[in-house]
Amino acid sequence: MPRYLAYLLGVMFMLLAGGGSALLAQSASLTALDVTATIGTSTVVPIETTHSHESDGYSFGILHRSVDLTVDSVGLGAAIIAMQGVEASVPSFFDVNLSPTLPTLAPVATGGFTVGLIFDFTLTPTATRLPIGADQELLLVTYSVALTASAGVVDLEFSGAMGSPNVEIIAALSVPTATPGQPDPVEVIPTTIDGVLTIANAPFLRGDLNDSGHYSLIDGITLLYRMFGLQAAGTCADAEDMNDDGTINLVDPLDFFSYLFAGGSPPPAPFVACGDDATPLTTLGCASSGSCP
Repeated sequence: MPRYLAYLLGVMFMLLAGGGSALLAQSASLTALDVTATIGTSTVVPIETTHSHESDGYSFGILHRSVDLTVDSVGLGAAIIAMQGVEASVPSFFDVNLSPTLPTLAPVATGGFTVGLIFDFTLTPTATRLPIGADQELLLVTYSVALTASAGVVDLEFSGAMGSPNVEIIAALSVPTATPGQPDPVEVIPTTIDGVLTIANAPFLRGDLNDSGHYSLIDGITLLYRMFGLQAAGTCADAEDMNDDGTINLVDPLDFFSYLFAGGSPPPAPFVACGDDATPLTTLGCASSGSCP
């Protein structure tokens, strides 16, 4: 469903209902945008909202089912920051739980967060509320991708079954009534559109361990230093997997030296030029490679 559909439906309901029947026009949606991040890096996922009436607040949770991700922080989005230009104390209440009680349904969730958000505690007719609008940036969620992560996709799922007690998925809308200056606070269950975080490998040059852009004896020796703990691990394990068998062991430098000095086979691609792993099923991951910016 397109992200703006809920908003358009809300507008249609308002037109059909007429000005005196605004209660028929309540609608809201929450969307986690799709993003891509490379292994070992952090990325920010915007959470957007669309609603048919001014909003007093939101509550919801977002979970993921992969040990490859960690929620680092949840911050305010551009729409709320813009509200602070009107009222510096907005939001009056903003609570984030980065370690909520998770639902036990299979497949088991491995992480997530819950949030409770109230824009203005006064809740008077002139209180600062999030205006009517589509695709407004509500929150910015920072996720870290583990160095041990595998390339693939992770769903970011809205959930009302996290926390103790559960933090429900709710939008609080301020709906006009027939009495001027006396809006009605209405609880709406928003339409939710889950996001996808795609974990990707950074491009690399197999065997170029010192990021020089070419191959020599020092690359094989560097791998030996790392294997025996004389040098810290690199940021691109795929580059160290000289024979692309999915493991790093003594065979890798031996195969590399055989290629350099004894007419052995060259390492598998990407070898001549930077690129992605040709065998992602055996990938070790590559967070970054200095020879392939």
